[in-house]
Amino acid sequence: MGESETSEAVSTFLDRIEVAKPGTLQSLVLTKEIKRTDEHGRVLFAQRMIRAEKYDVDKAVKRAIDHSVWRKQVLGPEGSIPDDHVREQLEEEKVFLQIETRSKRPLLFVQVKKHSPNKTDLEVLKKFVVYSLETATYFLDSPEYGNPDGTMDVLFDIRGMTWANFDVAGLKSCFTVLAQAFPERIHKIYMLDPPYLFDMIWKIVKPFVDPVSREKVEFLHGDKGVEALKNAIGEEYLPQEVTGLDTRPLPIDQAMRKVTSESCAVHSSLE
Repeated sequence: MGESETSEAVSTFLDRIEVAKPGTLQSLVLTKEIKRTDEHGRVLFAQRMIRAEKYDVDKAVKRAIDHSVWRKQVLGPEGSIPDDHVREQLEEEKVFLQIETRSKRPLLFVQVKKHSPNKTDLEVLKKFVVYSLETATYFLDSPEYGNPDGTMDVLFDIRGMTWANFDVAGLKSCFTVLAQAFPERIHKIYMLDPPYLFDMIWKIVKPFVDPVSREKVEFLHGDKGVEALKNAIGEEYLPQEVTGLDTRPLPIDQAMRKVTSESCAVHSSLE
């Protein structure tokens, strides 16, 4: 679709959504789905919804309305999940955020060997996935960070995984949340050095993964895999665990506190 057709689709979307359910866009601002409070923030949101529904504006409007309801239910009227609701997940210290990268896309870094499914309630894990992805989205639309397309990269470091980390339901939940709640937000999902054990999990989970998400998954192995990451992300931005360099991404709760403090003043005026 050309630029003029996209612009027309966005205009139609913004008109129809307010007719279909007045106040939806304002609700999405208050719950921080739309993090830019200028008009361009609404345009970026409309573009994501339209792309996610293959430029069917009516489907995009319905999806946006459903998404608004979901955000209120899961993230509450203020658009955030309190740390206390995912405390057991935060204590495992397994998810980090590298805000700056070569591509200007933030990198969500997950250390699978620290995941303990036997100690994890699945509903809490789903909340934690939302918490982590939501934190990264704060760096996607702001012109300050220069993101080229409103997406992030995700790196699953699967080295050292054992049976103790085996979690089919958890992995399925990750991809379900991605597809349903964060459309058009993922650039690439890198799987670094997956052992045979992970291959078993992936064979079970893959049929349940949304085709769009599945196309973004890239398996990387050995030194060639690390080199591919260096080229895509930048060696100086990759976590110390990958390159040996002294680069330490923020633990995800610290990243959330950073974005909360930066955005609080803007959104408090809208509440």
